[in-house]
Amino acid sequence: MFAKVRGTYSIPVKLRYNLKKVLIGKAECIYAGNFLKDLDQMSEKDKLNRFVQRTSLNDRAEKNGVSIAVGFKPTEELSTARMIMLARHYMKGIGFEDQPYLVYRHTDVSQPHFHIVSTTIRANGDRIDLRPIIFHTSREVTQSMEVEFGLQKLERAEKQRESFKVKQAQTVVYGESPTQRAISDVLNTVVDHYKYTSLKELNAALREYNVIAWRGKETSQLYKSRGILYQVLDERGHRIGSPIKASRFFLNPTLDNLEKRFKLNEELRHEHRERITTAIEWAFAGKAPDWPGFQRSMEREGINIVVQEGKDGKDADVFFIDHREKSVVSGESLGDRWSLGALQARCARQEQLQQEEIQRQQIRIRL
Repeated sequence: MFAKVRGTYSIPVKLRYNLKKVLIGKAECIYAGNFLKDLDQMSEKDKLNRFVQRTSLNDRAEKNGVSIAVGFKPTEELSTARMIMLARHYMKGIGFEDQPYLVYRHTDVSQPHFHIVSTTIRANGDRIDLRPIIFHTSREVTQSMEVEFGLQKLERAEKQRESFKVKQAQTVVYGESPTQRAISDVLNTVVDHYKYTSLKELNAALREYNVIAWRGKETSQLYKSRGILYQVLDERGHRIGSPIKASRFFLNPTLDNLEKRFKLNEELRHEHRERITTAIEWAFAGKAPDWPGFQRSMEREGINIVVQEGKDGKDADVFFIDHREKSVVSGESLGDRWSLGALQARCARQEQLQQEEIQRQQIRIRL
């Protein structure tokens, strides 16, 4: 079995997500832990209100929701009663047995799995630190459960994931290495670890490695069917070589899966936006830089600047790729003050002042 613990979720968003699955017959709410009513007596509003009551005990904690996906081998046969028992055992193992939580059995894929929606706020208002759970406790609990309950191990999936791990993706140069493997290394580095909230932001990071996620023209069948291809870029930024379908990569970075990440990353990168705007303002503090100076100043903070032009060279935008915090933010999303036009205007003003100063120096020399 495996468990993926994801924090910083909006609880209402996760409840709506699971409710949507329930309504289309792809999920079922099978258990409610530490709620005031029995599951069959609760409305969707009752479920939400229980979480609202608990999270109201700590209004300082912006990140108060947690979503956990627990999966098993496709050949594992699990009744609903056994899933409930496993969910309760897992929540006790990670220290969440006293937290209000809902368990949803999903049937949208062949692999048996359930989702848990809970909160990190305790009854006394304290916040549970998810970091040790994500990195250590959850894995220890699932491994012990495999032995205790005779569950099948996901060895093949783990070995496959291990074979795709990379320490550091390299900039792809077409023809120098197998294309699919080279793109896969980049995707495993960027898609799985950076925080972005749109395809444009993802592409800003991918372009640093000469890779692009491409949906085709809006009139194409690829675009209409929500398809997505990954392709290498040459030194001029043009697509080169054969594109590869998202489904052929281990991460399966399809548009549907990326859009799920967009929603999650909106919450995860919230605090990183302030680091970027602070770095920008420090760059312009005192003697404002020209554009190359602005880029160098940001790079010293571990933030790369990428400018992307829209169609026909119009609607260009600036993107800030924070390699320290692994976050990608567009200037447009930061606000008017940090848009490409506003930043270029501030740099242009500095360049003008520099030219005026050079002219004054030349006049003094002639005098």
